[in-house]
Amino acid sequence: MIGNDVVDLRDADSRTESLHPRFDERAFAAPERLQIARSRNPEQLRWMLWAAKEAAYKVARRMHPRTVFSPPQFVVTLPAAGDASVTHGQRRYSVEVRVEQDVVHAIAMPHPRTSSPVFKTLRLSADLEPTPERLSAVARELAIKNVAELLTVPEKDLGVTRRARIPSLQLRDRDLPGHLSLSHHGCVTGFAYLGAANPAFEAA
Repeated sequence: MIGNDVVDLRDADSRTESLHPRFDERAFAAPERLQIARSRNPEQLRWMLWAAKEAAYKVARRMHPRTVFSPPQFVVTLPAAGDASVTHGQRRYSVEVRVEQDVVHAIAMPHPRTSSPVFKTLRLSADLEPTPERLSAVARELAIKNVAELLTVPEKDLGVTRRARIPSLQLRDRDLPGHLSLSHHGCVTGFAYLGAANPAFEAA
């Protein structure tokens, strides 16, 4: 199982002044709020924590469809170095959180993490309007391109379908074993894929 989430730090909605005054209180547990308050870069840390929660929730929902996204209940432990972990009740998820070129990308898997997925983000060029439809299409294209390279198959043989809002890959109109997660925000889109050749998938 896999989940991913991206946050465009250049997007106006990501700015502290754009947030509801009680956003942090509603989104984060007390230790997380304290960590944000003490951070030298609270804006970036806020969205690292948020992306980790979102990514972990996507895994939790796949494994337990009745899971409800109550952000403070997904508690993130984000050390200064190394991967994060997210705890939700008795369950725990391993999360890799990266920040590159004003983009936060979080990739979550059940704990303990036993494998590394394929993942990538892409920022739309300035001349393209970042509509949700366009961002979703670009996320699918990005996943198809990179997974086709991984599997050494033609891109035209791969497609993305959805069941119960959960995306999956198809190879020549047949379900491709593996787990796919798509995400977009602002002008950024991204994906993460855990394939059938991965021990973490085979054990799922």
